[in-house]
This record gives sequence, C-alpha cells and structure tokens, in this order.
Amino acid sequence: MTPTDSNHNSPPERDFELPRILIDRLKESTLRVVIWGYIGILYGMIFALVLGVLQPFLPPLPLYLIAGTLSSAVAALIYGSMRLTVIVALFASIYSVIMLVIAEGAINPLQMGFGALLCGAIVGAAFGRLAHHSRIGLADAKAITGLVSGFIVSLLYVTLSLLTPLPLASHWMVAVLCPVVGIIYTRLVPTFIRIFSKILTPVGDGMLVAITVSLLVTTGLWLMSTSINPDLAGDYLPLLLTIEEHLSLAVTAGMLSGMIGGFISTFVWREWQEL
Repeated sequence: MTPTDSNHNSPPERDFELPRILIDRLKESTLRVVIWGYIGILYGMIFALVLGVLQPFLPPLPLYLIAGTLSSAVAALIYGSMRLTVIVALFASIYSVIMLVIAEGAINPLQMGFGALLCGAIVGAAFGRLAHHSRIGLADAKAITGLVSGFIVSLLYVTLSLLTPLPLASHWMVAVLCPVVGIIYTRLVPTFIRIFSKILTPVGDGMLVAITVSLLVTTGLWLMSTSINPDLAGDYLPLLLTIEEHLSLAVTAGMLSGMIGGFISTFVWREWQEL
C-alpha cells in the first residue's frame, strides 16, 4: 500500500462540534436567565416601592414580611401575563410621558396613579373580552400562587433574621426571595390553577393584570423624573428619598439572583409550563 492509498483510506477530518443537546440546553438556559433576570429587576423595584410607602407606618418585621409577600404576588402576576403586560406598558408609558410633559411644577403621583388605574382598567377589560385564546383567565390563580409562595419564604426569612445573623435588609431579602419564590411558584402554580382559576372572569383577570402593570409603569416613570429633578417630587420628596434608599441595591440583587435562579431552573426541570 502506497502512502497515497493510506491517506486516501483514512477517515476525513471533522470540525469540532458541540453536542446538539448541549447547544439546546445553553439556548434554553440563556433564555431563562434573561426572563428571570427581568422579573428580578421588577421584583426589586416592587420591593423598594412597598418599603418606601409603608416604612413610616410599620416596624421592620411586618414591613419586610408584607413587602416580600406583595412583591411576590405582583411579580407572579406579571410573569404569568407577559403579552398583556407588554400591551399595557406601552399605553401606560404614553400616558405617563404626556402627564410628565404637561405638568407644571411638582408632579402628584396620586393624580398620575388615578389616570393609570383608568388606563389599565380599560385596556385590561378589552383584552380579557376580546383575547379568546389567551390564558389571561388564569391570572387570579397565578397571583394567589405568588402571594402564598412569597408569604411562606418571607416568613421563613424574617424568622431566621431573628434567630441567626441573617441581615434584615432589602437587598439581602430580595436576593434570597427572588429565586426561591420563583422556583416554588413554578412548582405550585399548576395545582393552584386547578383550584383558583375561576375566581374572576377573564375581564376581571385582564383588569387585575393591566391595572397592576399600569400603576407600576407610571410609578417607575415618576421615580425616574423626580430622581433627575427632585423639585418635581414636591411634598412627596421624603417618599422619593426612602424609595431611593433601597431601590438600586434591591434591583441589582433581584436581577443577579433572578439570573442565577433562571440558570438553575434549567437543570431542575426541562419542560416549559404552558400556563
């Protein structure tokens, strides 16, 4: 056999390729990291808002318990209703920008919130009425799942903060709650849907989601504008300062812990829930 024949019979060289299952897993983990990171940002923002509003009226333990519970419920509501969330966010953003542009002097967040409530109610009711193939009718069950999951984990965190050196601080609590509540929520939500999905009609579910998102978007834009120019906060400057005290660290903690939770969820369960 000549050298030429030996080279001719040798197997062709192949470029290195990652296994298909590994590529699919990397794509899925990337998508979950992005989605959970986005929800983590919202979670941290909601947590800081609740703390800012209730801090003057409550002692630390019930304050953080309520903040964790409400943040979990709202985050679950948004996570389970992404299509309507995007639609409402567009309308609420347009409304908020118009209100901020035409405002003269200090901006009253309560007045902005009332308009946002009406905007969300109209859009949500229309969506619930017209989107016949949407899963918006499950929003009530998803909110209850988030509420229960958030209460359980928040209660455990607050209790441990009394018994151990675990700090009772917004960013630490968000960092723990965001992924843990998310994982518990995804395990409980199928059962809760079977039990609680008929509490509200689709129109009521649509209004619940849309009002929540509209108020959140409007509040977020108010915070942005008043943070740039604190004079626009007027009598609500103490509220703004209290929220800002928690906001940046809570949002950062929520984003990072949410991304970690999304990555871990890829290996805990593979299937996507069609809910």
